[in-house]
Amino acid sequence: TELSINADNQVFVCHEQQFELEILNQSEFATILVFDQNNVELVESNPNQYFLDPNQTYTINTVDNNGCTNSQQIVSLQYDAINVEILSISDASGSNNGSIDMMASGGTAPFTFTILEQSNSTGEFENLPPGNYEALITDINGCEEILSFEIGLQSSTENLPLENDF
Repeated sequence: TELSINADNQVFVCHEQQFELEILNQSEFATILVFDQNNVELVESNPNQYFLDPNQTYTINTVDNNGCTNSQQIVSLQYDAINVEILSISDASGSNNGSIDMMASGGTAPFTFTILEQSNSTGEFENLPPGNYEALITDINGCEEILSFEIGLQSSTENLPLENDF
Protein backbone atom coordinates (compact mmCIF):
# COMPACT_ATOMS: atom_id res chain seq x y z
CA THR A 1 0.00 0.00 0.00
CA GLU A 2 1.38 3.41 -0.94
CA LEU A 3 1.00 5.97 1.82
CA SER A 4 0.33 9.66 1.37
CA ILE A 5 2.25 11.80 3.84
CA ASN A 6 0.36 14.95 2.82
CA ALA A 7 3.54 16.91 2.11
CA ASP A 8 4.42 18.37 -1.29
CA ASN A 9 7.82 17.71 -2.77
CA GLN A 10 8.55 21.43 -2.42
CA VAL A 11 7.57 23.57 0.54
CA PHE A 12 7.71 27.38 0.25
CA VAL A 13 7.57 30.07 2.93
CA CYS A 14 8.07 33.81 2.93
CA HIS A 15 11.46 35.39 3.60
CA GLU A 16 12.55 35.31 7.26
CA GLN A 17 9.78 32.92 8.26
CA GLN A 18 10.32 29.50 9.71
CA PHE A 19 9.22 26.38 7.88
CA GLU A 20 6.79 24.23 9.76
CA LEU A 21 6.08 20.75 8.50
CA GLU A 22 2.99 19.16 9.98
CA ILE A 23 2.34 15.45 9.57
CA LEU A 24 -1.41 14.91 9.16
CA ASN A 25 -3.23 11.70 10.04
CA GLN A 26 -0.47 10.62 12.43
CA SER A 27 -2.76 7.97 13.95
CA GLU A 28 -2.28 5.97 10.73
CA PHE A 29 1.45 5.63 11.43
CA ALA A 30 3.33 3.61 14.01
CA THR A 31 6.55 5.54 13.32
CA ILE A 32 7.35 8.89 11.70
CA LEU A 33 10.98 9.94 11.33
CA VAL A 34 12.20 13.15 9.67
CA PHE A 35 15.87 13.51 8.68
CA ASP A 36 17.80 16.50 7.38
CA GLN A 37 20.17 16.33 4.40
CA ASN A 38 22.99 15.22 6.73
CA ASN A 39 20.84 12.27 7.84
CA VAL A 40 20.33 13.76 11.33
CA GLU A 41 16.93 12.97 12.82
CA LEU A 42 14.80 16.02 13.66
CA VAL A 43 12.98 16.30 16.96
CA GLU A 44 9.31 17.31 16.94
CA SER A 45 8.68 20.89 18.09
CA ASN A 46 5.09 19.91 18.92
CA PRO A 47 3.29 16.66 18.26
CA ASN A 48 3.35 16.05 14.48
CA GLN A 49 5.24 19.33 13.79
CA TYR A 50 8.83 19.91 12.71
CA PHE A 51 10.62 23.20 12.06
CA LEU A 52 12.73 23.15 8.90
CA ASP A 53 15.60 25.34 7.74
CA PRO A 54 15.25 27.03 4.34
CA ASN A 55 16.87 25.67 1.19
CA GLN A 56 17.39 22.17 2.57
CA THR A 57 16.31 18.68 1.53
CA TYR A 58 14.54 16.51 4.09
CA THR A 59 13.54 12.85 4.10
CA ILE A 60 10.34 11.67 5.78
CA ASN A 61 10.23 7.97 6.64
CA THR A 62 7.00 6.41 7.88
CA VAL A 63 5.91 2.98 8.99
CA ASP A 64 2.16 2.42 9.17
CA ASN A 65 0.33 0.24 11.67
CA ASN A 66 0.56 -2.70 9.24
CA GLY A 67 4.35 -2.45 8.94
CA CYS A 68 4.37 -0.86 5.46
CA THR A 69 7.08 1.74 4.93
CA ASN A 70 7.27 4.86 2.82
CA SER A 71 10.01 7.41 2.24
CA GLN A 72 9.50 10.82 0.70
CA GLN A 73 11.91 13.72 0.11
CA ILE A 74 10.86 17.35 0.32
CA VAL A 75 12.79 20.52 -0.41
CA SER A 76 12.23 23.64 1.70
CA LEU A 77 12.49 26.81 -0.38
CA GLN A 78 12.14 30.43 0.61
CA TYR A 79 10.60 33.23 -1.44
CA ASP A 80 12.66 36.37 -1.97
CA ALA A 81 12.10 39.27 0.43
CA ILE A 82 9.88 42.15 -0.66
CA ASN A 83 11.79 45.44 -0.97
CA VAL A 84 9.86 48.72 -0.83
CA GLU A 85 11.15 52.05 -2.10
CA ILE A 86 9.49 55.42 -1.54
CA LEU A 87 9.51 57.23 -4.88
CA SER A 88 7.97 60.42 -3.50
CA ILE A 89 6.24 61.66 -0.38
CA SER A 90 4.47 65.00 0.04
CA ASP A 91 3.52 66.61 3.31
CA ALA A 92 0.00 67.88 3.73
CA SER A 93 -0.52 71.62 3.34
CA GLY A 94 -4.11 71.29 4.49
CA SER A 95 -6.03 68.68 6.39
CA ASN A 96 -6.11 65.82 3.87
CA ASN A 97 -3.78 66.39 0.94
CA GLY A 98 -0.57 64.51 1.70
CA SER A 99 0.57 61.76 -0.66
CA ILE A 100 3.00 58.90 -1.09
CA ASP A 101 4.17 56.95 -4.13
CA MET A 102 6.04 53.70 -3.52
CA MET A 103 7.33 50.78 -5.53
CA ALA A 104 7.96 47.14 -4.58
CA SER A 105 10.51 44.68 -5.94
CA GLY A 106 11.74 41.25 -4.92
CA GLY A 107 9.01 38.91 -3.70
CA THR A 108 6.68 37.71 -6.43
CA ALA A 109 4.63 40.29 -8.35
CA PRO A 110 1.93 41.47 -8.54
CA PHE A 111 1.88 43.44 -5.28
CA THR A 112 -1.00 44.92 -3.30
CA PHE A 113 -0.36 48.11 -1.31
CA THR A 114 -2.66 48.87 1.63
CA ILE A 115 -2.91 52.01 3.77
CA LEU A 116 -5.86 52.73 6.09
CA GLU A 117 -7.89 49.83 4.64
CA GLN A 118 -7.50 51.26 1.12
CA SER A 119 -5.69 48.97 -1.32
CA ASN A 120 -4.32 49.32 -4.83
CA SER A 121 -1.71 47.83 -7.12
CA THR A 122 0.03 51.14 -7.98
CA GLY A 123 1.50 52.14 -4.60
CA GLU A 124 0.13 55.67 -5.04
CA PHE A 125 -2.00 57.17 -2.27
CA GLU A 126 -3.37 60.72 -2.10
CA ASN A 127 -5.55 62.77 0.25
CA LEU A 128 -3.70 61.58 3.35
CA PRO A 129 -3.94 63.72 6.49
CA PRO A 130 -0.78 64.46 8.48
CA GLY A 131 0.27 61.57 10.70
CA ASN A 132 2.23 58.36 11.05
CA TYR A 133 1.33 55.47 8.76
CA GLU A 134 2.11 51.85 8.07
CA ALA A 135 1.79 50.56 4.53
CA LEU A 136 1.28 46.81 4.12
CA ILE A 137 2.73 45.42 0.90
CA THR A 138 1.62 41.89 -0.03
CA ASP A 139 2.82 39.78 -2.95
CA ILE A 140 0.96 37.08 -4.89
CA ASN A 141 2.19 34.40 -2.43
CA GLY A 142 0.80 36.23 0.60
CA CYS A 143 4.24 37.33 1.79
CA GLU A 144 4.19 40.74 3.48
CA GLU A 145 6.40 43.72 4.17
CA ILE A 146 5.48 46.74 6.31
CA LEU A 147 6.73 50.24 5.57
CA SER A 148 6.38 52.96 8.23
CA PHE A 149 6.32 56.57 7.10
CA GLU A 150 5.11 60.01 8.15
CA ILE A 151 3.05 62.62 6.34
CA GLY A 152 4.00 65.95 7.87
CA LEU A 153 2.12 69.22 7.91
CA GLN A 154 3.65 71.92 5.73
CA SER A 155 4.08 75.22 7.52
CA SER A 156 2.42 78.03 5.71
CA THR A 157 4.36 81.24 5.11
CA GLU A 158 1.48 82.99 3.40
CA ASN A 159 -0.27 85.90 5.11
CA LEU A 160 2.47 86.43 7.68
CA PRO A 161 2.86 90.08 8.75
CA LEU A 162 5.87 91.80 7.29
CA GLU A 163 8.30 93.33 9.74
CA ASN A 164 9.05 96.97 9.27
CA ASP A 165 12.35 98.53 10.23
CA PHE A 166 11.13 102.07 10.77
